[in-house]
Amino acid sequence: MLHETGTLAYDKIAAEQMPDENSAIFVCTRHEVLLKDGDNLELPTHSLAAPLCDSFEYVFTMDGRAFYLGFPSAAIRLDGYGLRPLRDVRSGTPKNMVYACATGHHLYRWYRSRTFCGVCGQRTQRSKQERLVLCPSCGHFEYPTIMPAVIVGVINGDELLLTRIRGGMPGRPALVAGYVEIGETLEDTVRREVHEETGLLVTDVTYYKSQPWAFSGTLLAGFFVRLAGPPLICPNDDELEDATWVNRKDIAITFDGISLTNEMICLFAREGGSGLLRPEAASLAP
Repeated sequence: MLHETGTLAYDKIAAEQMPDENSAIFVCTRHEVLLKDGDNLELPTHSLAAPLCDSFEYVFTMDGRAFYLGFPSAAIRLDGYGLRPLRDVRSGTPKNMVYACATGHHLYRWYRSRTFCGVCGQRTQRSKQERLVLCPSCGHFEYPTIMPAVIVGVINGDELLLTRIRGGMPGRPALVAGYVEIGETLEDTVRREVHEETGLLVTDVTYYKSQPWAFSGTLLAGFFVRLAGPPLICPNDDELEDATWVNRKDIAITFDGISLTNEMICLFAREGGSGLLRPEAASLAP
């Protein structure tokens, strides 16, 4: 998956230093990243971006190179570089730079939304000891916002429930998905989202794996489940354009190594559901 293409590390030494001339700099707008013209994803170095920015914030190190956010003080113009929509970055190369750009933009969006304290309204400060913003007036502090969500592969024998999200990418099959509510376990979210989106009841909730998905600021947890009731689908028209059972032999999708959804669909198509599910564990509660 995308996060397996590069290793991002928080280096406390680098966090206390200014970028050097070869450090990579994220210069962002709400939906865009400044990248070199051409096919490959290439960020400007500090020596190029410095005239555009009045401050920098260390974000991570990848393959020994430090990456920083640059906060522009003027219009973003740099010869040979242009602002590229984040939605287009996903299909770029190399894939470790897709991962880096998505994560850098995630942090940019968080810093941008935390310029002022949500408690007293005073301007916040960025901590140099760890990744957080704090208010020097009231002492309130916040860590980066990461929203937990679930991806659910609903299995009925040799069939998998595939969906099309309303407003989603055309031609790209999806699985049931949704955000965790306050007070819910991940397992509760799985059952609720499946029922809300399709009217189906499920059992044998089995964890598969997780993925940080910086495009939406989300930590995804993937689960496979077994249909527990009638297979009649009643799709929620507000969320889904379509939902249908598809036999594993008829699933026409190529493994892209990018998303958890894609991996789960391809895994079911290749192996079926017999090895992906375990019976519900008995509760220890009285």
